[in-house]
Amino acid sequence: MKKKIASGEFTPCVTNSWANSRVKIELDGFEKKYRSSWDAAFQVLNPLCEYEKVRIVYKIDDEEHVYLVDFVDEQQRVIYEIKPRSMRGSKTVRAKREAAIRWCEKNDFEYVEINEHWFQQHAHKIDYACYNDKLKHGMRQFL
Repeated sequence: MKKKIASGEFTPCVTNSWANSRVKIELDGFEKKYRSSWDAAFQVLNPLCEYEKVRIVYKIDDEEHVYLVDFVDEQQRVIYEIKPRSMRGSKTVRAKREAAIRWCEKNDFEYVEINEHWFQQHAHKIDYACYNDKLKHGMRQFL
């Protein structure tokens, strides 16, 4: 299964995610599912970015895992990881970050982490009347 995820042949279902804050929003006439309100809000504000398109293999304790990068902007050559600052030091997040930075160096991309400070600056730019109430509920701490 890890090989299928890494190759892009299979993407884990968002609705099976461990995340408690899954959000569905309509964009461009299609309902799209996101693992969190932060992911959904970032997408609304960055419509050219693609969600979970880039996959990077990384290791923790010699075991391979597949990291689905939150967003990629192919035009600007940037990958974005959305993560609260409180999680920056976790073993998994550090391993993903290191693998992503190596991938970026190899592929001439930039790696950018988005945290709560970004949402404090940008969450007010969304017209929440156009989206599912769960999006506004998830962003209420920034409004």
